[in-house]
Amino acid sequence: MSMKDKDRDVFFEAYKHLPIPVLVHRDQKIEVVNQSFADVFGYGVDELQNLSIKNLIKSNRGSVSYGQNQKLITIKPKSGRQVWCTMRESKLDNSTISVITPTTREEVNLETVKEKEKQLRSLAEHIPKTFFVLFQNTMDIAVSQGPGLKAFDCSRTKLEGKQLSEILPPNKLSEIEGYLKRTWEGEEVKLYKKIKNVQFKIEFIPVLDDNGRVLSSLMISQDVTSELEADKENLRDEKMLLTSRISRSIAHEVRNPLTNIDLALDHLKENEKSISEEADLYFDIISRNSKRINNLINEILQSTKPTSIQLKEVVTNDLIKAVEESTKDRFELTNVKFHKRNSLRDKTVCIDYHKMVMALTNIVINATEAVPTNSGEVWLSIWENEGNAVVSIRDNGKGMNEEELERIYDPFQTGKRGGMGLGLTSSLNIIKAHDSRIHVKSKPGEGTTFYCYLKLDSC
Repeated sequence: MSMKDKDRDVFFEAYKHLPIPVLVHRDQKIEVVNQSFADVFGYGVDELQNLSIKNLIKSNRGSVSYGQNQKLITIKPKSGRQVWCTMRESKLDNSTISVITPTTREEVNLETVKEKEKQLRSLAEHIPKTFFVLFQNTMDIAVSQGPGLKAFDCSRTKLEGKQLSEILPPNKLSEIEGYLKRTWEGEEVKLYKKIKNVQFKIEFIPVLDDNGRVLSSLMISQDVTSELEADKENLRDEKMLLTSRISRSIAHEVRNPLTNIDLALDHLKENEKSISEEADLYFDIISRNSKRINNLINEILQSTKPTSIQLKEVVTNDLIKAVEESTKDRFELTNVKFHKRNSLRDKTVCIDYHKMVMALTNIVINATEAVPTNSGEVWLSIWENEGNAVVSIRDNGKGMNEEELERIYDPFQTGKRGGMGLGLTSSLNIIKAHDSRIHVKSKPGEGTTFYCYLKLDSC
């Protein structure tokens, strides 16, 4: 409800005599400050009238909220250093009443901040794949190194002197605001974030002065994708070793009774003078399934044990042709389109030819089974990157989620009817035996791509 001018003047007069600093502004222009405000910050009561509050209050727009309508700010007094304050706002007609209280963060030591900024810049130059952002006045960026906000999907590098509200969209701003609030209260915050297949480790750290007061907030973000991938590799190796031990134990326990069945079957055939057609049929079923079980045991043992290899130099074109030849029938039967591209042509890789063909063939076959019949496509490409021949196998299938990707190389993991789930396990074993690495990218509805990195060195 609108107030009459007389009532308004009475209201302002009452605020002038309050024992706490009060400032009233309309449309960013100061209307009234009380005597308490003048005493605390050194201005005359009428000196600030019609002045923009932006000249007085720092970081009003981007301040972290510490409660309903309450913000942390700094105010520049008439003389001396900045003063940390909390500001509580309420509306009166078209004006805003700001009740201001100096906090324990008063008189920020700017020399201390500058010295810490210098140390951070020096430190940033010696830590790879690490980005720093130092926040002053809650969300003002005082120092930044590289794309400091990359972990929040912002690749800008020139951040110094900016406010977060000028850089980040509302959803990202709200997220980082919560972490900064905790840091300004003296808490260290640690988290992991994944942005566009890059994994970041992020720390928000309060920067303290000699008296233990929070001067600023430091955000350190580090690209730890390769480190986490290495951890996954180690875990995968441990799982493979354990699986190999279990498989050998099971194989031993199964083969003993299987051998007895085969011996008993041979004995029956040799000693029975006349075997009826029906009995002969059953003997044949027993024999065929016994051989099938034995073959499955061999496959399990072969796929989980460390692979021995015989290296030789192989022209990349020959490798690609061999994989194409070994999968040609599969593409023709399923009417899936096959595309190939070799940017290396006559360059050689040092590999076990037959086993590497087997490893890549398993991946290509997997791709043909992941795409729809008649409309599916598979791309086999090879190019050079940092001294490696990169073989990529891409499909336009249904893709995989994070949980499926985590288990993709595990033995016996398969979505195919009648499949053993050993093809990719075997491929991984062969590629690791070459001291090479394999990487996969996939998202539901976007297909899957395998990358195999082979050394271009001579043997």
